[in-house]
Amino acid sequence: MANILVVGAGPTGLTMAATLARHGVMPRLIERATVPPADRSRAIVLQARTLELFDDLGIVREVLDEALVVASANVFTQGGGRGTITIKPEWIDSLYGRFATLPQDETERILGELVARCGVTVERGVALVGFEDGEGSGVAVLQHADGREERMEIDYLLGCDGAHSAVRHLAGIEFPGSMYPDECLLGDVQMRWRLPDDQLSICPVADGVLLAFPLPGEHHFRIIMILPATAQPEDRHLEAEEFLAQLRRMVPRVAGAVDEPTILESRWLTRYRLHSRGVPTYRKGRAFVAGDAAHIHSPAGGQGMNTGIQDAYNLGWKLALVARGVVPPAVLDTYHTERHRVGEVLLKSTDRMFSALAGGGRIGLAVRRFAPALAIRALGFPIVGKRLARFVSQTGIRYRDSALSTEAHGAGRLPRHAPHAGDRAPDVELGYRHRVSDLLRGPHHTLLLFGGRSTALIERFSELAREVTARYGDLVKPVVIRLANAQPPRGEVDEHGAAHDRYGADPGAIYLVRPDGYIGFRGAETDTEPLRATLRARFILAEPVRR
Repeated sequence: MANILVVGAGPTGLTMAATLARHGVMPRLIERATVPPADRSRAIVLQARTLELFDDLGIVREVLDEALVVASANVFTQGGGRGTITIKPEWIDSLYGRFATLPQDETERILGELVARCGVTVERGVALVGFEDGEGSGVAVLQHADGREERMEIDYLLGCDGAHSAVRHLAGIEFPGSMYPDECLLGDVQMRWRLPDDQLSICPVADGVLLAFPLPGEHHFRIIMILPATAQPEDRHLEAEEFLAQLRRMVPRVAGAVDEPTILESRWLTRYRLHSRGVPTYRKGRAFVAGDAAHIHSPAGGQGMNTGIQDAYNLGWKLALVARGVVPPAVLDTYHTERHRVGEVLLKSTDRMFSALAGGGRIGLAVRRFAPALAIRALGFPIVGKRLARFVSQTGIRYRDSALSTEAHGAGRLPRHAPHAGDRAPDVELGYRHRVSDLLRGPHHTLLLFGGRSTALIERFSELAREVTARYGDLVKPVVIRLANAQPPRGEVDEHGAAHDRYGADPGAIYLVRPDGYIGFRGAETDTEPLRATLRARFILAEPVRR
């Protein structure tokens, strides 16, 4: 089995380690810090797509028990006006139709416990200080807290070690970008004011913006104030008096009658300069980068940690199957082609949002003055609301141009609204407390065979399912889905036809869904031979495989 070293035990690294382990490959996971840093709680937003991944990992209930689900946002104007933006769950085809907030240290605790259950130990106080990429294998040089150096032979090096990534530096991967002329004042506080405790509040002012994210617990908020920089880039110190003074300066100007805020408890405060940077390649030889090691940006939109977790989920299953020798090594190249494009869009979109919220000059001032009212009006139109919801929730990400996205010839007969190869598989209700996501859950590909009401098609798909199971074992889980009252009574029942409708499966359809929930093959009910060809190309099998 391959030697895989994961560097960094934040949310990205922990997700990477857990994903590898549940697919049958045990990595080594190291973390430079001996204890988690106090400001690790910087990221707090969990988008719908991340909650779906946590569902697949089996930890979503634990996460939501600790988190606060946020249904809407208040947008204030400088004249004291106020509007509410509500994201409707039905806009994104997900059981988790709204975002949640949870301090990052709690997210890391839950992921860390999952990693431990998977049998992986976080080795704290171990730093990567050297890396040599050889022809047959690579060598990582590790330095332990006691000063001892260790040389480890590796097949793959995964950099999940943040903005100052040692993996990125040692692998020679550039990190182009720039620093904004603004700074971010960040506070995790308990405070009393008249802004709601269960809604996001967005307060643009003349020289910046204030964002107040509610957190679990009474009067608990994450306050983000983006303002023109007054401190040196390396200065992270922030006194409570300065933080409170800025807070009191900003809030009355936008919230009208809102009482002057009073801080009851300050858990931690910090300031930092904002950057927008992205790597040109997510892979160089044996080295890969993910999360903040690959892209950093403004906090606008609550995207950063979620994107890192999805980077890990994308690479983890691919690397595990390559390490097990059941898929070709070329599959690893799709990590860059799929996720680099996502990173580029992320940087551009967060830059636009940041410029709108905190941009300088007359244009920035005009945007902050008039954009809130315009945004509230625009989001009243469902088409606008849906696009924003799918973008922010990250359920709209797709990989249609990937080498792992195959459209059979018959796919052209499926209706336009049906998902394409490369799209996220929509989560639709099959019956009472039973959804498509229940079929996809687990470390395997899922073959969805929609048979409709046709007895002949259900019989043919049932035989195909037996064939796939005999050949591919635990790698592919075939599921025949039929409409209610269809015969023979085999497979899963789509009680009200919602799944058949959403997947355009009339009279039938074939979808192969990857372990990360994206569609890898799409075809009509007649495309069984193209499916077989795709499976033969995707997997390297001498005999049926079982883990």
